[in-house]
Amino acid sequence: MLSLRITLIALLALSLSALSGPATKAADEAALPDFPAGLSHLGVHLPGGDTPPPAPAASVVTSRAVETLIASLPYTPLPIENGTLLKGFSPVDEEKLVRSLAQIGLNERLLKVAISRVGKVKMGMIKVQAGSPRTGRFELRAVEEDAVNAMRAAFDPDLDLAHVDFAAVVAGTHNSDNDFHLPVFFTSADRETWEKASQASAPSAIVAGLGVTRYAPGLLRYAVDAPERANFPATAFVDPLMTDHWSEMLERARIELPQAAAKPGNDVRVVRNGRTDLARVAITIDDGPHPLITPMILEALKQAGVKATFFVIGKMAEEYPELLRRIVAEGHELGNHTYSHTRLKTLAPTQIWAEIRACDEVVYRLTGVRMKFLRPPGGGYDEQALRVIRAAGYSLGLWTNNTGDWRKPPVQTIVRNALRNIGPGGIILMHQGEPVSVEAIPLIVRGLRQMGLEPGTLSSIVSQNGHETLDNALHNQVEEEQPGTDKDAP
Repeated sequence: MLSLRITLIALLALSLSALSGPATKAADEAALPDFPAGLSHLGVHLPGGDTPPPAPAASVVTSRAVETLIASLPYTPLPIENGTLLKGFSPVDEEKLVRSLAQIGLNERLLKVAISRVGKVKMGMIKVQAGSPRTGRFELRAVEEDAVNAMRAAFDPDLDLAHVDFAAVVAGTHNSDNDFHLPVFFTSADRETWEKASQASAPSAIVAGLGVTRYAPGLLRYAVDAPERANFPATAFVDPLMTDHWSEMLERARIELPQAAAKPGNDVRVVRNGRTDLARVAITIDDGPHPLITPMILEALKQAGVKATFFVIGKMAEEYPELLRRIVAEGHELGNHTYSHTRLKTLAPTQIWAEIRACDEVVYRLTGVRMKFLRPPGGGYDEQALRVIRAAGYSLGLWTNNTGDWRKPPVQTIVRNALRNIGPGGIILMHQGEPVSVEAIPLIVRGLRQMGLEPGTLSSIVSQNGHETLDNALHNQVEEEQPGTDKDAP
């Protein structure tokens, strides 16, 4: 039995490399039958009635990858993080919510609740495991019912939450040492949206009123009632993952890249800092969107009266589409942080092109936004990456001040790194993913304003200049891991 378990986990790790690391290997094109793929109704939501690019073709998660995933579920049930259902941000409120959910009796297994606050505004997240630990099968109807009941409990006046995220996930293995959760369903709402949507009677109708809900089609093939659900609501995002047709993306790159790279010149636009004649700086926030943390960051920026630039990951945008759309709806700027957050130095030119274009297409399909700045994961690039970025029509968006917040240092360290030697045209690098970043935002904004500097988006501080030769851009490269960030300060 032990050897069987090891074999299944090893197979799962191999098969999921196509899902979590599309840039390094094209996905198998085999598809499972009997599920409506390629569905996308979101064109009606785009500004000005714009039409999104066509949804990806109907090829979906490979049969071997999904079969191995599901087969592994009895052997790798999702663990309760730290042995408790409470995240520990606000233990009293979290315990109260867990008790309410227990009284309701969810269909799926509860994994985690989290409640935190920004100022006086409280927000929450609820995560469940979809599927029987024995078979991996689940009913989509039951997941939607859980989403509605969980939100009803979370929006109880006694808890006074302003925003709630709900995710149903299945088990996966990133490598032999770390488990991660694959979202099969995600929905998100603020209190006003919930109160309007909850006037409907059927759970599916309530979910339809909450905003863009993610139904991941590859994993939904293991919902026993999926064939009955061909007609998803207009607010559903059911396009296949870009990973599911990565070989097609690479084939397109082989055609498109040589044509785009043929334009004359040997320079690239690099934004290292903004205009020094304006008393403005930019706050830029990498990674995500993330449940709970992204809404908290948006609330912190709202309370501070600040717009920022979010460099988003295409794969995360696919998983949490309503959070991506909320970033745009609240007036912030989007930047391209590639599709799967793979370091560009490790990739061939066609793979870099596919990473950039996949993120392009996901973001445009969901928001109608055409991004103009690209930030390489970790800030690293080489000559071939610069040439691809140039060919893709992007400006390279770098930074002057690296907060190092992704290491989760004390909030004082993040603030100190953000403000150290900053001046007009400065660019602050932050990340979404940890509550400590949320805590730092109001302190950073206050410190900037005391210095006579007003924070804003990257576009608000850059001029039309900034073109450099490729040689100069390579010579002046600064990556996140470079010395200079106060990562060890107490």
